[in-house]
Amino acid sequence: MNFDARQHLLPLSKDKADVYEIAVPKATIQSIFKGYKLVVVENQNDEYFNEALGEQGYLFLPANNNREVFLTVKADSKKFGLRDRDYLRSDEIKKIKKNILHTRFLTFIPLKTICTIPIIWLN
Repeated sequence: MNFDARQHLLPLSKDKADVYEIAVPKATIQSIFKGYKLVVVENQNDEYFNEALGEQGYLFLPANNNREVFLTVKADSKKFGLRDRDYLRSDEIKKIKKNILHTRFLTFIPLKTICTIPIIWLN
């Protein structure tokens, strides 16, 4: 954008849906989602899990990768973590579950082409 030249700016159309990032106090967010189990999942799995289980008291939140799932759940004990098994060995999974009790691992590879996703949930 050339700030030296005169420019005529028009507002965007109201029918264009955008997502805005806003700062909201943590207590406010918790009151809005009261009654929901907040579950952090990696990649784009949140879309599929919300479609399948969103009306059952779960709200799946996106994380960029399994590290972000781990760090988010570690920082906030009110959130649950659900991540792919990837290439972790059984002993590594046990160690993670022992240190962070509210983390679970998928025992299958999520198929993004199906509408219903089988899931073994938090006990």
